[in-house]
Amino acid sequence: MGFVSVQTRSQKLFSLQPRHNLQPQTAQEMRFDRWTQRTEWPMTILSIIFLAVYSYQVLGRPSAKMEEIANLIQNILWVLFAIHYACTFALAPHKKYWFAHHFFDLLVVILPFFRPLRIVFALAPLRVLHHANSTSFRLTVLAYTLCISLIVFYVGPLAMLEAERGVKGSTIQTFGDALWWTMTTVTAVGYGDYAPVTHRGRVIAVILMFCGVALVGVISALLSSWIIDEENVGKERENRLMRERVRKLQAHLGRIDLSLSQISSTLQQAQQSAHTGQSHLDESDLKA
Repeated sequence: MGFVSVQTRSQKLFSLQPRHNLQPQTAQEMRFDRWTQRTEWPMTILSIIFLAVYSYQVLGRPSAKMEEIANLIQNILWVLFAIHYACTFALAPHKKYWFAHHFFDLLVVILPFFRPLRIVFALAPLRVLHHANSTSFRLTVLAYTLCISLIVFYVGPLAMLEAERGVKGSTIQTFGDALWWTMTTVTAVGYGDYAPVTHRGRVIAVILMFCGVALVGVISALLSSWIIDEENVGKERENRLMRERVRKLQAHLGRIDLSLSQISSTLQQAQQSAHTGQSHLDESDLKA
């Protein structure tokens, strides 16, 4: 049957929910709406806090005590994300549908259980874009692209530096090295002056390679779409001007046609008058 075209607010805020009629929202749907509205930005702020803590751990090289505190903060954040996921699932009016269409949220909860994968928390701000109601598809894609690019070019070097720093034979020992390596990897340049040697680093490298291919494809598609739209706008402007000229020409031809009709009518009247006058003259001649 498909989904109806009219979206409720809960559909806009937390992906599309299947609604097969236009009945008013139920109490459960209203509770779900309130929950998603009140927790969207707080959860995003928590993910930003995680990114700040993770950056401090990698770049700040904290002492053992501060490292323990940072790990504790990350554990608390993971628990909060897990609680949020469980509560959202419990309040979802269509649980099977919501679960099937929110796999990313499940990854944010499951993967951080393994400490090396807690970097997935940094992707949580993308949920706000996913739930945003944009009237322009291109603007939405552009926002996704910019955010993913910022995450890739900051989080990628952090993850690589954490995996490679201090490892024997590794050439990536500073954030600058990791950033340069990320730039050459994502852009498919690959100079080879820096390369990961650990298994974890190589996994990160593969992920970044796919991200680079995807980003280049999206940017190329956006650029092509913009060029095509600009060309279409130019053609539409030309067509509009042409239609305006045709309309003016038709109006001018209409006025000419009207003038010709008036001239023709005048000539016909003159001919009739001349014919009538000639007839009167002939009658006069006959009488004479």
